Amino acid sequence: MIRVATALLAAVALVGCGYNCQETCNHVYADSECGIATGQLDENEAIRLCTQSCEDALARTGDIGEYNPYSPYIGGEQPQLENEKQAALWMECVWDSAPEPGPQPGCDNLAPEAGFCAPI
Repeated sequence: MIRVATALLAAVALVGCGYNCQETCNHVYADSECGIATGQLDENEAIRLCTQSCEDALARTGDIGEYNPYSPYIGGEQPQLENEKQAALWMECVWDSAPEPGPQPGCDNLAPEAGFCAPI
């Protein structure tokens, strides 16, 4: 339990601006925000799965490794968030790309065909 709490505190410190998984996933997938389409998933399911994946990563310690959400990822299987450092970097990438609430030009960078801030 202490390791999980420490990992969560470290991830919050890395994000710095106070974003969390729920807010970030909502920002990506909600129609009132960037509204990124996921194909077969509806908005609520995409937000739920995204939040779960992000929160699961926050519960694990580890290094960033080769994960770089700022480099466009196109083709093949998207990388998955493996740990708290990657989750924090992913949230930072999302908010750097589209820093305001609601639809905006930066949301285009979050579209899967653009490849930024994977996994989306």
